[in-house]
Amino acid sequence: MTTQAVSASVWGGSPTRGRTFSDTSTDGIFDGNNLTSTVGGGELGQVLKGKTINYVCVQYAAGNCAWKIMDRTTQAVKRYGMGVKSTQVIQQECKIPPYVVNESDILVVFPTAV
Repeated sequence: MTTQAVSASVWGGSPTRGRTFSDTSTDGIFDGNNLTSTVGGGELGQVLKGKTINYVCVQYAAGNCAWKIMDRTTQAVKRYGMGVKSTQVIQQECKIPPYVVNESDILVVFPTAV
């Protein structure tokens, strides 16, 4: 299996108040492709607990990429979407319905190779 760099910017209101997450993800699987903060390495729920987010911009190197915010314990999916190639980010395509991050939330990606 191949791997690729995946990053995500997550914020509510203003991009300058968000966080960046990243991972070297294995193509073709969800399991184990958890993005962690580029500052400190925490998962989504640890870093943004209690914050309202309404933008998730996931960027990948090649192929396709789906993402989801899910509860690490119950596996319940809270939000999901598609990533964009790293050179094609359009902020409005990253908008999601407002969501309050729970402590047990993780951001997981499913990239596929070209």
